[in-house]
Amino acid sequence: MKKSLLAFGLTLFAAQHANAARIESVTYNGSGCPVGSLSNIPDSFDGQWLTLDFARSNNSLRVAKGGDASLEESRRNCIVSLRLDNASDYRFAVQRVVSWGQYQIGDGDLFQFTLANFFEGQGTTKELEVSARGPSGWQSFTFDRNISDGDLLWSSCGLDRALSLNSSVRVGPTQDGSRETRSQGRLDKVAYRFTFQKCRR
Repeated sequence: MKKSLLAFGLTLFAAQHANAARIESVTYNGSGCPVGSLSNIPDSFDGQWLTLDFARSNNSLRVAKGGDASLEESRRNCIVSLRLDNASDYRFAVQRVVSWGQYQIGDGDLFQFTLANFFEGQGTTKELEVSARGPSGWQSFTFDRNISDGDLLWSSCGLDRALSLNSSVRVGPTQDGSRETRSQGRLDKVAYRFTFQKCRR
């Protein structure tokens, strides 16, 4: 079961439009954020930027492979779902995604993370994916992606749909890699920037 985390009285707004929508509640679930494990998700919301700070929750999306690490430890994900109100006046979409993390990859291994968003009941998912191949010592990364207008996934005007933001991380062998090679990585923080449009009457 998902657990309601907190309610916001903050107002989302576009540059020219106020009162576009408000976040009423947040739920979370996934192998990287079991119910009851997080206390700071979302970490902050300023009206346009929503920040998910996994590192501050003391439960970063950490993955490991090789040694004593189990197959389950090589994959982690966290789905954060937001429910909004006032959807009849504005529609919204994720316009930009910035993420931060670290990895250490053995020879023949791959570190990969995927950021996906979808609206409940729409059946369409937008994904952004980035990967790195070993060998590599400890590296910090920043992934910054603007989504073009034609690729934006918009909410539906007049419908109360939850937006789900799925962050997933994995490490694994490439086709010529070994299952025994040791690798690890983590996703520390993801920030989403929203854009809004007035719904037509």
